[in-house]
Amino acid sequence: MVAAVSVAALAYRVCPEAETEIAQKALATAGEISDRMALVAG
Repeated sequence: MVAAVSVAALAYRVCPEAETEIAQKALATAGEISDRMALVAG
């Protein structure tokens, strides 16, 4: 999840107008990773 947030922060610096879209994608990706980890751990 930290990596996804870091990617979003870096991308925001490169292209500020895309902040919302990038943040949404990063959060979605982090959520998917968390879900998969929960399935593996469960």
